[in-house]
Amino acid sequence: MNESIADAAGEGSPGEQLRRSATAALASGRRQLAGILELATVEARYSGLMLAVAVGSAVALAIMLLCGWGLLVAAAAAQLLSMGWSWAAALASLGLLHGLGALGAWLLLRRSIARIGLDNTREVMGLGAQDVSD
Repeated sequence: MNESIADAAGEGSPGEQLRRSATAALASGRRQLAGILELATVEARYSGLMLAVAVGSAVALAIMLLCGWGLLVAAAAAQLLSMGWSWAAALASLGLLHGLGALGAWLLLRRSIARIGLDNTREVMGLGAQDVSD
């Protein structure tokens, strides 16, 4: 009587049921894996595109900032020339100002790099903290 109920329901033998269940589970897993891989591929492509846009925008911004800075320096030189300074004096003074600005930026950079660290994390992990000199 159980066989007639099983046959009427289309289930078949327990071995057949197990095979169909395993096949369905593998197919479902394959579909899920394919969906995850497709999503990862789409996201990777989008991220790559956004990285290219960000790099391009950064290059354009850097070019525009450098051009603007150059125009400001040219305006300062023109102002100095209109005040009666010689070309050599105007360019030398602007060069000296740029050199002092670069020295200040370099010192700040060295100090900032020296202070980069995870001292508290190292201490908690038992690795010891490193001294940061000013």
